Amino acid sequence: MNAGNRPRVLVVDDDPVCLRFVRDALEAEGYRVESVATLGAARRALVAGRYACLVCDLELPDGAGTAIVDDALGAHTPAVAISAEIAAARRGALLRAGFAAALEKPLRAAALVAALDAVASGVTHALPADSVRPARGDALLDDEAALAVGGAPAVVDGLRALLRDELAPGAASIEAALARGDRDAARAVLHRLRAACGFCGAHRLLAAAEALASALAEGCDNADAQRHFSAALEATRAALVAATATRATATAPA
Repeated sequence: MNAGNRPRVLVVDDDPVCLRFVRDALEAEGYRVESVATLGAARRALVAGRYACLVCDLELPDGAGTAIVDDALGAHTPAVAISAEIAAARRGALLRAGFAAALEKPLRAAALVAALDAVASGVTHALPADSVRPARGDALLDDEAALAVGGAPAVVDGLRALLRDELAPGAASIEAALARGDRDAARAVLHRLRAACGFCGAHRLLAAAEALASALAEGCDNADAQRHFSAALEATRAALVAATATRATATAPA
């Protein structure tokens, strides 16, 4: 199959870890992937080109991903929703709204490809979402869980490198949002971080991010949750740096 015949997919996501996962999974199976980070950019892309499918996160910098489904349908492009939180009731609502499928992060690469293959072929009924729910342990980096998602050590290494680089700016964004009293902005960053942790097997940070997000949503005192989150983030970042150094040593020529 030459490049001109490969189906094009538009991915809308501002999380570099998730975007890397989706791109690698789909390009390995012959899809051409184009990506944007906002609803506005997605709308412009849908007007300018034709796509076999739209894959869209549900929380974006300029609004909810659900706002794009009518644009996609108007462009005769089936849309697939992806998010770190898709309960059964929400999945049903998304399908009724016009999405062809709703997939929960993290999910296996094979499940993502199977869903896209089906949707691009015209399957419009509800598709099962093969998500990989992280175990509720305290592991800083669970290699087995990360491999269950990424499928190969090289993929996991790439995703973890992106997560490592995202932690400092993410923490700064959360701290700034909380300092100005913007809990919604802090929760948006935490939502993105939780999905990235799920792809990388970063269980301790995932649990701490969930706890802080819950405290912010409930409007209760979040000082303890913030301290626990900060400690988990620093420990996870150190583990990611150490893992990178270990991998580099193991692969260095003798």
